[in-house]
Amino acid sequence: MILKSTLVGALFIWFSFGSSSISEVRRGFFKVCEKDKKIADWIVELQKIEDSNYLILAYKSAAFTMYAEKASGVSNKLKYFNKGRKALDKIISKYPSDIEPRFLRLTIQMNAPFFLGYSGEIKEDKQVVIRGLLSAEKNKKEPFLVTKIVDYLKSTSLCTAEETEFLNKL
Repeated sequence: MILKSTLVGALFIWFSFGSSSISEVRRGFFKVCEKDKKIADWIVELQKIEDSNYLILAYKSAAFTMYAEKASGVSNKLKYFNKGRKALDKIISKYPSDIEPRFLRLTIQMNAPFFLGYSGEIKEDKQVVIRGLLSAEKNKKEPFLVTKIVDYLKSTSLCTAEETEFLNKL
């Protein structure tokens, strides 16, 4: 009985820490996007997280692509961008219906310089994200994330009038 309660307690602590960790990572991403945090500082925070959850890895991948803007020299910029892009694309290939890595890729594609040619999945990612928002809202999953995704999509010219109307209802 003691072993069972100890195991349950350990799992509770592990799950609590894990969800807290991803929440902090999400908030860090949006702080960097809103220029409230420096990308280099966020990367330092991410490196301290040893969690190998695919969502954490997706944010780490996004951070590499974002850091490319600050890196010195063209070869370093390309190195960081390509490392992050490849890792994020790999995660999406394993979890194609998860809206969070898709959203990260969508934001990166929308902000990547045209000459990098990293814009081929914008429409598909947008559709997956919008479809996924409905189930995320119904299940009340991570309201902070849902709100931030909706706000981002509404701030772009990506959405049709019908899609914008749908987003306004969330």
